Amino acid sequence: MSVSPRLKIATVALALVAAVVPTPASWIERVYSERSYLSVQRLITSASNLVPIALLDVGCLVLLISFLLHSLRILRRPAASRWPLRRLVLVDAITLLAAVYLLFLAVWGLNYRREPLRARLQFDRGRASQSALLETTREVVRRLNDLDGSRSRDDGPALDAVPQLLVRPFVRTQELLGQPRIALGGVPKASLLREYFRRTAISGMTNPFFLEVIINDELVPSERPFVVAHEWAHLAGYADEAEASFVAWLTCVRGDAIAQYSG
Repeated sequence: MSVSPRLKIATVALALVAAVVPTPASWIERVYSERSYLSVQRLITSASNLVPIALLDVGCLVLLISFLLHSLRILRRPAASRWPLRRLVLVDAITLLAAVYLLFLAVWGLNYRREPLRARLQFDRGRASQSALLETTREVVRRLNDLDGSRSRDDGPALDAVPQLLVRPFVRTQELLGQPRIALGGVPKASLLREYFRRTAISGMTNPFFLEVIINDELVPSERPFVVAHEWAHLAGYADEAEASFVAWLTCVRGDAIAQYSG
């Protein structure tokens, strides 16, 4: 099915407007992050959890194959009935990228524009002193030593068993942060991109279109709970990496000894 030139122009123009026009963080927080996003997140993640394979892989393959077939159809047109081929394929590629960008913003990406977490918490920068940092470091080392001494060297959850450790702590953490709706955790999945993950030292990622979590299956057992909790934090709408790690830490320290050690 061909797309009219007007629709192509409108799609690209709308993507440009969405990219450059400022949006009030308070509006994003109130209307999108706390309401519309969390309302649909459970529906999308519930559906993606039913599929045992990574929908990210399926989506990338379908998109790539569809665009290649579309480009081949253009190349087979009679020369008298088409633009110069390079321009036509380029316009379609730009339109496709614009449409994907708009879908990204609508499904998950606007969470990048929400209010920072510290603005919603009783954050006092004056308490982050050097002495407080040293005391916290000593406490972390003490807790790690205690937890390490209470477990065997080779124990740890299999990747598919990690969600059982985190479901309740994840819900309690969201309640603690005052989240109006509780986000659903995703089933950890492996991906065809595992070699890319391994070479680039990527521990995991959140698929922003199907709201599923992709985990590097080469993680050691002690890493798995924190990485899964980090990606679940992204599913809860915390797009900023530091905020997602903070939410993951809060989740893990409210879990059992295995989750605490990972956190």
